[in-house]
Amino acid sequence: MQMLIISDIHGNLVALDTVLRKIKVDKIICLGDLVDYGPMPRECIELIKDMKIPTVRGNHDNAVANRIDCGCGYEYKHLSQVTREFTFQELQQQHISFLKKLPLSLTETIDGHKYYFTHGSPNSIYEYIRPETSSD
Repeated sequence: MQMLIISDIHGNLVALDTVLRKIKVDKIICLGDLVDYGPMPRECIELIKDMKIPTVRGNHDNAVANRIDCGCGYEYKHLSQVTREFTFQELQQQHISFLKKLPLSLTETIDGHKYYFTHGSPNSIYEYIRPETSSD
């Protein structure tokens, strides 16, 4: 089985649509951050919903849905504050509800193998896993 894992779409419908049209796979999983930064958050949510792609909540999805800080650090904080306001204006209540209902993690068994999917780390959607991060 071929699986495509997508993440950090951030309202970029052109990129999302291109990837979904060009890559043919058996299963797609989205690791969140559908919204914030990009110009088409509503359309990205609608496409993910229409295609019934299993999706977990990212830190930006959580920030938009709950009107809180994205936890993305000082370097991107100001950009996110501005684009989050734009995103709030673009989304309808149904989109906010969709983001709020996204699970923090998914567990799927595929070809007899169990997979755990989340945004960030198993501990928190706000925690980054970098190459130097300990395996503990």
